[in-house]
Amino acid sequence: MAKNTNIGNIIKSHPDLTSLQSQIDTMETVRAKIREILPKTIQNKVEIVLATPKKLTIFAGNQIIGAKIRQMSPTVLRHIKGREGCEMVETLEIRVAPTDTPMPHARRSSIAHTESTLDFIAQMRKKLLRS
Repeated sequence: MAKNTNIGNIIKSHPDLTSLQSQIDTMETVRAKIREILPKTIQNKVEIVLATPKKLTIFAGNQIIGAKIRQMSPTVLRHIKGREGCEMVETLEIRVAPTDTPMPHARRSSIAHTESTLDFIAQMRKKLLRS
């Protein structure tokens, strides 16, 4: 192949790459349509994957977002099926997959006991061991 060959021409010349490009275009169309439907507060907290031409999977960032999307699933499917090139989607799967890693909890600082407190604790341990 020549160095100056356009990547678009390469994709158009190979049938597998052409079908891949059409799947990518369909996926982008579906993503855009779903993001239009979703409330602005959760638009960026979901990942949308077209697993197969008939199955769409939406990964929600947490359980609350997943529940909201489940409530909206009939609306989402209706809007997708009404879009040109997206009619083949039949199944909508919603999964909860946290995207943000939680911050570790702060370690507890140890309590500095006074000498009298330490003596009292030692005496109580002795009494407990005797009984």
